[in-house]
Amino acid sequence: MLLVNEQTRQAVPLADILDTDRLLDDLKIINERHRPRGAMVAEVLLSLMRNFRYERAPQGLGMRALLKVFDGHTGRHMGMTKQARHPWRVLLIAGMWFQDLFNYDFRRTEMCIIPYATQMGEISFCAYNTGMGWRQIVERLHMNATTAEWFKTRGRHAIYAGGKAVPLASPVGSPFNILQSRPTQMESFGIHDSR
Repeated sequence: MLLVNEQTRQAVPLADILDTDRLLDDLKIINERHRPRGAMVAEVLLSLMRNFRYERAPQGLGMRALLKVFDGHTGRHMGMTKQARHPWRVLLIAGMWFQDLFNYDFRRTEMCIIPYATQMGEISFCAYNTGMGWRQIVERLHMNATTAEWFKTRGRHAIYAGGKAVPLASPVGSPFNILQSRPTQMESFGIHDSR
């Protein structure tokens, strides 16, 4: 995770200005104590102050500014800032283990902590979006129309780029005509909608 100054383009890794290992240990202890919300917030603030490396922080990014950035980034629930954007921005690059049918790991899917809401209820992001095809099944079951069917019955909406309408007409019979009905991926596997 980086903090990047929007104006100067200076980038600072969060671990350079915070002792993240000790901070995470503190947060674990604070969470396990199950104290009232006010006490927990105070303990978190004290831990942040204890783990902030003042000597490594760039000019303009003190403890108060860092708290405002975090407050703005997390929906302003701490009430420390009135604005969501600050000169210092958070840049997070996260990676996930991509799973296909040939390397699908049920243990990895069980550990997924990202909830995803679907028409069938809540499911983990990993289970919904990986190789087993659950997403296609859920979307097919609750689909009102395919894109091609929608365009046939309701027409296409205008698309604009650079303030000008983009022409989208393709000749009838063209191999690239998106209005032509093609079998879905699920139909190619022999799974058909029961409606």
